Amino acid sequence: MIRATRATEFSYSTIKVRQFVKLNFNKDGDAVSQFFYVFLLVVTFPLADAYGQACCSAGTPLLGSLDIGATPEKSIHFALTYDHNLLKDVLSGQQIIEGNRQRLSQSLLLESAYGIDDRWSISAIFSFIQQQRRLNTENSFNSREELTTRGLGDAVIMIKYNLQPLNLLRQRQIAIGLGVKMPTGRSDLRLNGILLPADMQPGSGAWDGIAWAYFYQGFLPVTRFNFFMNSSYRFTGTNNRFRLQDGPFKGYQFGNEWLTTGGISYRTDRFLDYTILLRYRHLKADQFAGAKVANTGGHWLYVLPGINWNRGDFSLRLTGQIPVYRRLVGVQLTTSYSASLSLFYTLSLKQNP
Repeated sequence: MIRATRATEFSYSTIKVRQFVKLNFNKDGDAVSQFFYVFLLVVTFPLADAYGQACCSAGTPLLGSLDIGATPEKSIHFALTYDHNLLKDVLSGQQIIEGNRQRLSQSLLLESAYGIDDRWSISAIFSFIQQQRRLNTENSFNSREELTTRGLGDAVIMIKYNLQPLNLLRQRQIAIGLGVKMPTGRSDLRLNGILLPADMQPGSGAWDGIAWAYFYQGFLPVTRFNFFMNSSYRFTGTNNRFRLQDGPFKGYQFGNEWLTTGGISYRTDRFLDYTILLRYRHLKADQFAGAKVANTGGHWLYVLPGINWNRGDFSLRLTGQIPVYRRLVGVQLTTSYSASLSLFYTLSLKQNP
């Protein structure tokens, strides 16, 4: 079930611009009408609602969930993750400026993976997302202009290959993978007939390709510290967001994304692990009609402290994500902090000799 709800009109200026477009131009008509329709939506609309587009493209943080290496042979791995992402900071380049809007993104991710043998494994990630947006203070109509959307998000299917399977002697694992992100989430939610902004949609509406790599190195019995790193790159597809029949304005493309996470963990004598990670994210500018979209793209660096609780085949992980460096293109609303809670379970199907 997918919903779009409101407490009040979510952006009076945006509604007026779009109503003007609908009354004066026929988007299914000739090429000139299509040009003016798209020009007003893509150019005039961002000026009327400056912080409508956030730092992240539509959907859930799927790349951030690809932190786990290849699944062991004849094992089934399950992971359930809740992600809480608060976006309140408004940046112009590297400088924090005063903003009037905030957004809360909450995601539920379900991952399942199966180890076919000691080399090959397959994994799938499914998602559900809720987006909430409001003003920081009440406007002249005594309203926060609250807007909430929720629904199934996009999904990922990935094949992973162990270049070097993990064993007790080497304590090293090197794996690579290829995957596809499928547009299973809707990207056409409307309120009162008006198409909602891309960052309020549960899905991206596009097929994406994903390349992934993973490295792990343990150092027992010298030390209980170990090191791991993973990197992924998402090649984005296009989405006919404005439902145009034909022409150069038909496809909207979110920017390609590169995400690299690396750090160390420490295992105690008990059932706790501690982790400290750094995550670098680079997002290219969105593309529309062969040109870059303003106020999209940038560089982010986060620190991620975490704690793991392990008990048999179960483990629980609590992780925070705090920005330490941001350099964005134009003016963007971006993450103030995020936190995630994950539950893991591994079931071995191997028969003991």
